[in-house]
Amino acid sequence: MDALVVITTMGGYAMAPAPFELSTFILCSVGTGLCSAAANSINQYHEVPFDAQMSRTKNRVLVKGLLTPLHAIGFAVGAASTGICMLYYGVNGLTAALGAGNLLLYTSVYTPMKRFSILNTWVGSVVGAVPPVMGWVGCSGTFDAGTWILAGLLYAWQFPHFNALSWNLRPDYSRAGYRMMAVTNPGLCRRTALRYTIALGGLSLAAPYFDVTNIWFALETLPLNGYFTYLAWRFYKNSDSGTSRKLFRFSLLHLPALMVLFLLNKKRWIFTEDAGRTLETVEKGVLVAGNESIDMIPPVVLISVFNNQQRNSMYIDRRESICGLLVTCTMKRQNVRTLSLVVCTFTYLLIGAAVFDALESETESKRWEFLSNIRNSFVGKYNMTNQDYRMMEIVIIENKPHKAGPQWKFAGAFYFATVVLAMIGYGHSTPVTVGGKAFCMAYAMVGIPLGLVMFQSIGERLNKFVSVVIRRAKTYIRCKQTEATETNLMLFNGMLSSVIITTGAAVFSRYEGWSYFDSFYYCFVTLTTIGFGDYVALQNDQALMNKPGYVALSLVFILFGLAVVAASINLLVLRFMTMNAEDIRREELDAQNKCNTNQGLSYDGDSYTATGKLLEHHQSSDVEETSVCSCTCLGGASCANHELLLDPGYHPADIISSTLSLKRASV
Repeated sequence: MDALVVITTMGGYAMAPAPFELSTFILCSVGTGLCSAAANSINQYHEVPFDAQMSRTKNRVLVKGLLTPLHAIGFAVGAASTGICMLYYGVNGLTAALGAGNLLLYTSVYTPMKRFSILNTWVGSVVGAVPPVMGWVGCSGTFDAGTWILAGLLYAWQFPHFNALSWNLRPDYSRAGYRMMAVTNPGLCRRTALRYTIALGGLSLAAPYFDVTNIWFALETLPLNGYFTYLAWRFYKNSDSGTSRKLFRFSLLHLPALMVLFLLNKKRWIFTEDAGRTLETVEKGVLVAGNESIDMIPPVVLISVFNNQQRNSMYIDRRESICGLLVTCTMKRQNVRTLSLVVCTFTYLLIGAAVFDALESETESKRWEFLSNIRNSFVGKYNMTNQDYRMMEIVIIENKPHKAGPQWKFAGAFYFATVVLAMIGYGHSTPVTVGGKAFCMAYAMVGIPLGLVMFQSIGERLNKFVSVVIRRAKTYIRCKQTEATETNLMLFNGMLSSVIITTGAAVFSRYEGWSYFDSFYYCFVTLTTIGFGDYVALQNDQALMNKPGYVALSLVFILFGLAVVAASINLLVLRFMTMNAEDIRREELDAQNKCNTNQGLSYDGDSYTATGKLLEHHQSSDVEETSVCSCTCLGGASCANHELLLDPGYHPADIISSTLSLKRASV
């Protein structure tokens, strides 16, 4: 089902009479697919007891217990939020609203209605008709006649498709208690399939009348829809499994064929400026009005225009031009980046939870069962009460930290203070007195910022030292670029971190008796300040008291390793600060340009009024500036274009908005 939703969304986007943009196309398709996946997840969550009674659905993962209900809800929340955010910020608000509304319609109306009313089929057909509309609106940004024609085609197609499918599943639907037409009213089921098949053919014939496609679409779909209607007629007359199966199978071929014909015969992106004058976009920024060519203002943006008899207005598609220009940005870059990071992080959390569950949950259950068997055997063997066994557990747990010797003598206290300051927090020893807990909080409030500043400063100095070494090395080998780049520094810090972790893993494996992989895991968890506490050094054989050299080596590993990690973090922080500074500067320039346009048109430093007059105080001295753009729209024709703008008989306001701001591409 999700695949069908994504395919119809892609088709709707491609059919829209507007410029095709790959990034928006991908975001629209993926966002709609995520919304559909969320809806299906919630639907399966609600219908677990009913799906278990149907042969077609009894092997679903929730029914078989392969996933828990919490998994389903968590996935649905993550997919829905990610999909709607993708549609809102990557496509447009109207598409996001359609996605959210369709999600609610499917989960809140269609899913519960299946058990109470045969009207669920009509509601489900609306749900199935929305995805291609989302694709269309995602490309064009508006509703028009084509939107409703496409929605009608998909709506009508749902009835012969689903009614033919449900006909052979009547025993399953009846057993599960679903109120389907095929179960409650078989005659209505067959009649409805036939009626909407005929309606589908009528809509295909009407599409050219609304200027959605050309007449060839109506002619080419005649045999396709005719055979579809013939199969529906046979299903209506014979009402057997054979005719229903043929109708269902042909419906799977009919829809993609219909969409391909629609795409091949769609109207180009045009608009009606007034009755009788139709302008059509062509390459290199030229508009054609009848037999007359009009040079547009260079560099031209792609103007998506529609010939819609319901409204005589112009739609400007705010996308990149053929010169790589951007007319406007509907949202600040910082906000887009922040939202993207939030969505990606939340999605990453969901993925991590699913993977950890798959890897660890079964082992956890086996370990718990194994320990429970040992406990029961131990209690039975020594005739212990549950209270005695619990007391023994407490003694063992409380005695574990003392295996390393006194934890709060100076050596152990220094190790604890280091762990606090570095924010590792193993949990191997904790203060138990009120005074100790109070001092720990106060100590951390001062020590953690101090430690962060220290590690950051060391990381900065380390990067400076490395950059000097790299510069001298490049100079020695006579490289053209002698300065150390961020990539050079990141590679060096990555290599140094790897050396520290691998060396530390070898040392701890020898002294602690761990496997090399466990030692490597401990080093990574320590230097990333995760500090689970499942592996802690210096906790065996009185190491804190009897092995001062090993204690010193462990402290050096922690402090120096964290300094190297801080050096890498320092580079990332500088990179993000640079990006934010660039965005802020760009916003300031955009605001300044908007103020300078004075409700007019700004191009390459010059400003023009809505009637094409060049404002004197904004005149540019370098009209003949040469461009390296391959499309030549900024090249030798520049002077002629400026003369065109100064011509009193030329009115750019007739074809573009007076507030449109154009900027030269940077190459």
